Amino acid sequence: MATNNPLLSGSRTPEQRLNIIIGQLNGLKKAIGQSNYECSALITQIKAVKAGLDAVLEKILEEQLDRCLKATKAKPEVKKIFNQVIR
Repeated sequence: MATNNPLLSGSRTPEQRLNIIIGQLNGLKKAIGQSNYECSALITQIKAVKAGLDAVLEKILEEQLDRCLKATKAKPEVKKIFNQVIR
């Protein structure tokens, strides 16, 4: 299924996705600071940011899973956190 959401595009790097999220957050901050936002638009933007962060996490895990798991062998606390994230 094709998506129009640039954050979910498979061709974006995690850095590009984070730059988009930063832009969305800056827009949210500005709208809230000026008190000129529509509640439904604000909620939609917040949900988009959350979805974007999920997409970044998924992309990083997809690209770096083996490296991350190998790096956690000596660090049990990191492995515990990693397991919580992927659940």
